[in-house]
Amino acid sequence: MRLNQSLNYLAICTITICALAQTVWAQKQPLKDSINKYYIAGLYAKAIPFAKAFIVKLEKDHKPESKEVSGAQNVLGDLLTRTNEYADAEAVLLKALNNRKQTLGLNHLLVGEVHNNLGNLYKATSDAEKSEFHFLEALRIRKSVLGNDHIDVATTSSNLGVLYLDLGKYEMADEMYQLALGIRLKTLGENSKDVASSYNNLGILYWRSGKLPKAEEFHEKSLKIRQKLFGESHPLVAHSLNNLGLVYIFMGNLPKAETFLLRSLEMKRKIYGDNNLDVAESYNNLGNLTKNLGKYIESADFSLKSLRIKEAILEPNHPDIGGSYNNLGELHWTLGNYYLAEQYHKKALEICTNSYGSEHIEVAGSYLNLGNLYADQGKLELASEYYNRALNIRRKVFGEGHPELANPYHDEAINLQEMGNMSKAELFFNRSKDIYLEQVRQFFPAFSDEEKEGFFATLTPNIDAYQSFAVARYAENRDMAAQLYDLQLTTKALLMNSSAKWKHRIKSSGDKKLFLRFTEWESLQNQLANLLQSPDSTERLALDSIKAMSEKSEKELSLRSENFAQLADRHQPTWQEVQQQLKSGEAAIEIIRIHRNGIQRIVTDTSSPAKPTYYIKGLSDSAQYAALILKAGTKMPELVLLANGTELEGKHLNYYQNCVKQKLEDRESYDQYWKRIGEKLKGINRIYFSPDGVYLNLNLNILQNPKTKKFIIDEKDIHLVTVTKDLLPTNKSEQLNKLACLVGFPNYYQSHDQVVSTAATERKSPTLRYGMKLDASEVLAELPQTKVEVEKIADLLSQAGWEVKSYLANEAIEENLKESYKPRLLHIATHGYFQPKDGEVSNPLLRSGLMLAGAGTTLRSGNPEKREDGILTAYEAMNLNLDNTDLVVLSACETGLGEIKNGEGVYGLQRAFKVAGAKTIIMSLWKVSDEATQELMVSFYKHWLGAEAVVATRQTAKGEKAVWPKAPTASNTKRVAFLKAQKELKAKYPNPYYWGAFVMVGE
Repeated sequence: MRLNQSLNYLAICTITICALAQTVWAQKQPLKDSINKYYIAGLYAKAIPFAKAFIVKLEKDHKPESKEVSGAQNVLGDLLTRTNEYADAEAVLLKALNNRKQTLGLNHLLVGEVHNNLGNLYKATSDAEKSEFHFLEALRIRKSVLGNDHIDVATTSSNLGVLYLDLGKYEMADEMYQLALGIRLKTLGENSKDVASSYNNLGILYWRSGKLPKAEEFHEKSLKIRQKLFGESHPLVAHSLNNLGLVYIFMGNLPKAETFLLRSLEMKRKIYGDNNLDVAESYNNLGNLTKNLGKYIESADFSLKSLRIKEAILEPNHPDIGGSYNNLGELHWTLGNYYLAEQYHKKALEICTNSYGSEHIEVAGSYLNLGNLYADQGKLELASEYYNRALNIRRKVFGEGHPELANPYHDEAINLQEMGNMSKAELFFNRSKDIYLEQVRQFFPAFSDEEKEGFFATLTPNIDAYQSFAVARYAENRDMAAQLYDLQLTTKALLMNSSAKWKHRIKSSGDKKLFLRFTEWESLQNQLANLLQSPDSTERLALDSIKAMSEKSEKELSLRSENFAQLADRHQPTWQEVQQQLKSGEAAIEIIRIHRNGIQRIVTDTSSPAKPTYYIKGLSDSAQYAALILKAGTKMPELVLLANGTELEGKHLNYYQNCVKQKLEDRESYDQYWKRIGEKLKGINRIYFSPDGVYLNLNLNILQNPKTKKFIIDEKDIHLVTVTKDLLPTNKSEQLNKLACLVGFPNYYQSHDQVVSTAATERKSPTLRYGMKLDASEVLAELPQTKVEVEKIADLLSQAGWEVKSYLANEAIEENLKESYKPRLLHIATHGYFQPKDGEVSNPLLRSGLMLAGAGTTLRSGNPEKREDGILTAYEAMNLNLDNTDLVVLSACETGLGEIKNGEGVYGLQRAFKVAGAKTIIMSLWKVSDEATQELMVSFYKHWLGAEAVVATRQTAKGEKAVWPKAPTASNTKRVAFLKAQKELKAKYPNPYYWGAFVMVGE
């Protein structure tokens, strides 16, 4: 993606205007006023005729070399620079410089002023050597005359920073920018246009150096000041919007980027008209963005508009034109027009090399683009040559480990793999992987959850490619299993864990002011949830502003939570550390869904006269699964590859689900999903199993061994965990309470006179789409066994000394559930639902949830009472206060379902309750029997509470104070109790449909 040139240009445009303000104007007031008016408004072209007329009038009364005439020449030269009339600008400014040197001497302040403007001119024309000379002369003169803290010293320092930024000298640029900012803050205060300019330039620097959170922070500061000073229709405001749009592209938030870039373009066109380089750069940036969004027709339109404007204004070989050629080359590469793409890229390379020399980062970008083009065409040796050219330049400019090196390392790794050089490909893959993970480590604390997801999505294809390579490489290098395992420990459920951690840190920080900010954010989140579900279009108008407020607050809280992070939070765990937690007879298994390498697409290049066809290789939709098996005492993890991943996700899953639904004997699933893994587990009894992909849809315990005729539940003790690093000990010492919150038997139609009393045999909801009414014939059926279930469990808990809050019938409302505070146990017995994506609601957390009191009324007729609607979505459940909640039981149908995202698990109720703080969750994978579920749940609590009572009795007998629970004993008793309850139900109802629907996941 070629965006560097755009930012370089905007940096020039945002240099503080100082020449006009410091020129001594003695007369000709009307002309002077007109120049001032248009200069300050940024309408430089309109100011030029007045500046020329002003010089003519001055020359009648003053000598050509006078300071009055040279001052007006200086202003005209600056205006001509800003309107890209570079030849005329150079002639005028050199004349002004010579005149001032003759009359004022070499070291006069006004001579320094012309040096500064000449520095700007040569910067714009890419003559870096002359630009640096004039800027340094201006800086020397201004420091000697004005002192180190004068505002004009800040201006020249800032200009030098822009130059060094373009040359890739980031440390020198940062030094100059910080110097300028310090002077401006000291002399002008926070709310000045010059401080806004410094913030803008630092934002560009941090964007270019890969520090995206800092880039966003400084651009937002700049925008805020400029909007306050100039309103919404000023060029500098348009530039800030544009720059923020570019940052959001690289953060992965493309919709937000599009909004900002379009706003900037509209504003610039109103100010400048269409024939302007600022407008051209906006078209250029939108061309890049729309290409990434797959809007190829729009991308071509934007890119060609940009090129036409530049060609009409600039010299044929200007680097900005080279930039447009690069963009068009990328677009045609994406479209498979390789012949045309090569012409554009070669022309861009020629222009950039002539403009910048052979060692510039823009040249590296052209090399990288050509490398990608040749790799697609199967010209692997040539592609490798260009990739390495790009890498050599970027290493020289940025240094090893910089984010700009990640993509060329990754691209060359894939190329080397295709060439069969697996050992070198491994080296390059590892280098790119380490850079990507370092970006995650640095950026995540300053991102909102949505931004984390967007940014990580930009890295996911690269991680997928690494995993695919590792599986292919494993036959020659068994160490790849260890590297894959470590990568899983770092990235699996990364987004979910990151969200849960920052919230937990804030809530347990002890910082009252910070906790107050957190509760304010929670309030905003609740407002968002209500607005997202509201059918009222008027209410939804507030959605964007509430979301912006919430996101800003969330980012601040997330960043501040790092102050409370323990060393364990920052440490990247390894497979050896997980292995240390395993006892003899135990194993940990990580399941990874792997994309197969293959033919990604077939392209016929219609732009070439020969119309050749290319078979583009890459990651395909075809899947395979890798099981990483870790045992106590082994040298490293072992990899078992299930190559038939597509069938596992297709016909074999359909067979498994049909057997469950129809209550048929399953004779195939064990062999398909477990046999090859199980063969590696001889002598292993307890297994900590972290599923992914299709394995999230399975209950392994119900798979029947065709040889022994036993279910896995009878042969192995499987503990489901989100990721096996959950086995590692934590430093949490918080004692758990004995408070239980039980919710069940909701009155779904509590606002109606007539109560629907239809009994159901399954805890299932009707087919529905959220936000739409039920058909008149459909009802949310009562679940009488949920009342029995809650009452029996409440009895058992009370007898065991628990404080129990039960909410039944009309009390089973959202309000009571949301007001529960850190219960050790939360049990909800009702209807659950998950709706497949239908195009209307994209967020899976809004498409899964639980039905509470009043839900039926809402689904039939809406929610006219403007209260909670009785439908607890997973989106809302994320904001429940379950920090330190030991167990959540979702006693409803299909509560374990949701949208599966590779490496992140299920986006649904399970994820929501984990983010809210729950340590362990019991949930269902299919529609459940009301009667059987009630029996399972009551049996589970009998065993669990009985086991805890034994633990407490033993503690008391030893003279110890009973603590509820005493980890890890309590965690084990939960699992043991759940297993016993399932086996009891299995004895009564042998078919897995009855006893196998529920699974326990968590610590």
